[in-house]
Amino acid sequence: MTAVTTTSGVLNGNDLGAVRRFAGIRYAEAPVGDRRFRPPAAYRSSGPVGATTFGPTAWQPASALEVMLGGNQEERSEDCLLLNVWAPSNGIGQAADRPVMVWIHGGGFSTGSGSSPIYDGANLAARGDTVVVTINYRLGPLGFLHLDHLDAGLAGSGNLGLLDQLAALDWVQENISAFGGNPDNVTIFGESAGAMSVASLLAIAGDRGRFHRVIAQSGGVHNLTPTEVAEQTTANVIEAAGAASVDDLMTIDPATLIAAGEKVRGASGNVLDRINGAHELGPNLMVFQPVLDGKVITEPLIDSIRGGAGRSIALLTGVNADEWNLFDPTRKPLPAERLSNRLERLAAKSSEPAAATSALAAAYGLEVDDSGMVDRSVQSSIMTDAVFRMPAVRMLEARAESGAPGHHYQFSWASPVAGGLLGSCHALELPFVFGTIGAKGMSSFVGENPPGALSEQMQDTWLHFARHGTPGNDHDDFASYDAGTRTVYDFGGANGAVEHPNAERTNVWSGLL
Repeated sequence: MTAVTTTSGVLNGNDLGAVRRFAGIRYAEAPVGDRRFRPPAAYRSSGPVGATTFGPTAWQPASALEVMLGGNQEERSEDCLLLNVWAPSNGIGQAADRPVMVWIHGGGFSTGSGSSPIYDGANLAARGDTVVVTINYRLGPLGFLHLDHLDAGLAGSGNLGLLDQLAALDWVQENISAFGGNPDNVTIFGESAGAMSVASLLAIAGDRGRFHRVIAQSGGVHNLTPTEVAEQTTANVIEAAGAASVDDLMTIDPATLIAAGEKVRGASGNVLDRINGAHELGPNLMVFQPVLDGKVITEPLIDSIRGGAGRSIALLTGVNADEWNLFDPTRKPLPAERLSNRLERLAAKSSEPAAATSALAAAYGLEVDDSGMVDRSVQSSIMTDAVFRMPAVRMLEARAESGAPGHHYQFSWASPVAGGLLGSCHALELPFVFGTIGAKGMSSFVGENPPGALSEQMQDTWLHFARHGTPGNDHDDFASYDAGTRTVYDFGGANGAVEHPNAERTNVWSGLL
């Protein structure tokens, strides 16, 4: 048994053969009691720790997606600031020269866990001779409830989830060499809210030495709540929780607080109905997400990227071809009036909204049948671009303006599940990246015979990027993103570089997003 001495104690872990796993490692003090709604505090221990079982997840509501991905819907706790490490067995205690990959899970900033089976780091660690870390961070109102205006002592509370992530990266800097990892070669990667997280960290902390490469899967830097909207959300949560003050929020049962957050989220309508509503929030608004609080985040994140934040950090970002199918997996026709209203909201920022609405309809082939209905796939294409693809494009464009390189990919392999209704939906690339396509229960997502070669190709691309800062590997290479050619590397479709795909659809968003 190989014990590892860290600032969190002496860890034993599990022997998995080529890889050793260390689970449930505390990276910060438990954010309970007086620590609720406060930034993470450093944790120190010198005692023995088994590190053989995953710890509890952050408090969160039940999630059908998490169940589908194999996540644990049972144990919840505010004492959740924990991480897990998979390290090649032969590197533990040896020269610290292996790349480190730190995974930040998605889940809309409200659900998810670093211990979900789909994120098992053993395959990546073994295949790439790489140290893999997954983390938990505070979610929902416990991680993103803005309270600065009510209590100056709780400054930054609207971005605690991001501060937790930075605390985990501080732990990695201080401890990962004991596992054979190189603290000077750290890649942060994440999907959905995890991608939005790593992109946010690129904007606010990309030049501070905690990480050196970023992979953002299906997420950019457009998820940012203005202060006045965050304040209204806070008022709504306080009311829904039956609280009279911030002091009440400090002591209220966490389950009650999460339920209040869900009540507010439900009352806000779904994301489709919040597109460019009373505030200029953008189409991918979530009730709980990073806040433009003037402290942790001082300006729109896209402006930070455009201004050169994180310029020295290598970036790989991309999307799935049919992201929105996961959220609307049906082929039932949609009332044309409903979709037209959404297009009008999307076009609201244009100097000529009517013309922009017509341009969007034309670019996506909106056709109304005799009964006043439209093909629902049109909505899926529009929302895929509005919420995922265009934010990635805008981030790459902002990087290019600052003189920093970036690489763009698309995942196009379509799941055969449910007669193909999912297509290349949101989150489908995850088991391919982690090499967990054969994990228990995963066939309900990827089908019975997913292509192993595609998974190996994606693993090799991610691993090569983590080691070298470029996505080339034994299978392929693809160029840096250029605003002229807009080169995208397609996985599972063309399986190669494609210049300026979806050109008309990209161009029609000019001035809108």
